Amino acid sequence: KATTQPPPAPASVEAEGGKDDAVAAAASSSRDACADGASGSSSSNGPLRPSAASRFASQVAEMRRSCGTEVCEEADEAQVEEVEALKSIYGDEVLTMLSAEGERPMLLRLEVPLEIDGGGPAELFVRTADGEVPAGMVQELPPVALLMALPPHYPLEGPGTPVLALEASHLGATAVEDLESELRSLVDERSAGDPGLFDWSCALRDKLSVPKRLELTEEKFPEEDPMEVALRLLAHDATA
Repeated sequence: KATTQPPPAPASVEAEGGKDDAVAAAASSSRDACADGASGSSSSNGPLRPSAASRFASQVAEMRRSCGTEVCEEADEAQVEEVEALKSIYGDEVLTMLSAEGERPMLLRLEVPLEIDGGGPAELFVRTADGEVPAGMVQELPPVALLMALPPHYPLEGPGTPVLALEASHLGATAVEDLESELRSLVDERSAGDPGLFDWSCALRDKLSVPKRLELTEEKFPEEDPMEVALRLLAHDATA
């Protein structure tokens, strides 16, 4: 199988507006790459939906305004140690730093592979006005990606709360929002001083299940054409 490559980390920029643009770009940069899959360029996943990418960028911008970018040495060391521990568990290829070294807040992207119930393949169906249309079968789906922004004082007590967002090419908007809501509840329950990244990643893994029949509808994908979603999933499977 071809090794999937994470989107490039944005360059550090001085202007706040530029930083916010970089966050939004990092959150949604894989759309074109996914479309190019048939030509040999594979993407690790689809992008955040436009509304989710905008919300994530806004939350990170608000974190910068409310928490500042001053580094807390103790918190900084704890963040680095936690990230290194995750890399030792998951590997460098699935845990990517999206922020520049030393830039705060720290932005991370963790890929979570998917397993189809009972083993592949999964059948794709697109619902149209004339009924369901078979779109094909896939043996492998793009991994779900968890984007995380850590405030400067994390995991210690201090201003700001970690911000999370999900990329999931095969899930509809409501399902993604429900998963994000459950993860945010775990973030809110974390005690100051306790690391949370591993617990959040494990919770996400436990919640992911892929049925052998995937229905792609306008209700589930209000911001996209369901047939285009199916084509992206097929393109990923063809190059995986």
